[in-house]
Parts: sequence; structure tokens; C-alpha cells
Amino acid sequence: MTDNNVIETALNELLTTQRKIAEQNAKSPFADLIGKFVLVRSRDSGCHTGYLHSANAFTVVLTEARRLIRWRDVPTLSEVALRGVPQEHSRISEPVAQFMVIGGCEITPCTPEATANLRRSRWSN
Repeated sequence: MTDNNVIETALNELLTTQRKIAEQNAKSPFADLIGKFVLVRSRDSGCHTGYLHSANAFTVVLTEARRLIRWRDVPTLSEVALRGVPQEHSRISEPVAQFMVIGGCEITPCTPEATANLRRSRWSN
């Protein structure tokens, strides 16, 4: 092996190691939420619930996704993620298999109580 080949091999190994470290450090802050039922607030399309499939700084992909159209008597989305919404005066769409939210600005994991509540579609007055 020539000196150039040794240097090239060492350089390739170094670059491979650096790439692996960069990939580990770039682990998504949302990785722990993948597969969990979450509430997503978006800048442009309102609030959505579903199972988190993927997320980055620009898009959030949900499966079994529903849109929260209207609710009352719950002061913040934090309480929605904790307890859900009242049956009366609430509108939650039927689920779609997958939905991409562009401009998601908040992803909150839901409690089991909220998950059971928000997985029920409703369309009341």
C-alpha cells in the first residue's frame, strides 16, 4: 500500500467516524415521542391529534390523525393534552390514515385519559 493509499484510507475512516458522531448528535428532540399519541398545534392549520410518525423543525406527520375543530370549557391546550375535551360543544373529525402538519409549533404528549377522549370523533352543537 502506498503512502497516498494509507492517508486516503485513514481520512475515509476519520470522515466515517465524524459522520456517525454527527448523526448521533443530531438525534431528533422528538424521537422519544415517536409512536405516542400527541396533540399538535400548528401555525396555520389549527390543532391535530394522532400518533407521531415523524417530526422535524418544519413538518409533523401523524397517523390516525384527527383535527380538533372546536371545544369549550378547557382553558389551554395543556389541559386538552391532560384530560381531553368535553363531549358537549366539541367537534373532532373522523381520523385519516396519515396527515402532515406543516408549521407545527407545539407537540405535546397526551395522557391515557386524554388519548381515550380525543380518539372519539364527535360532531355536536
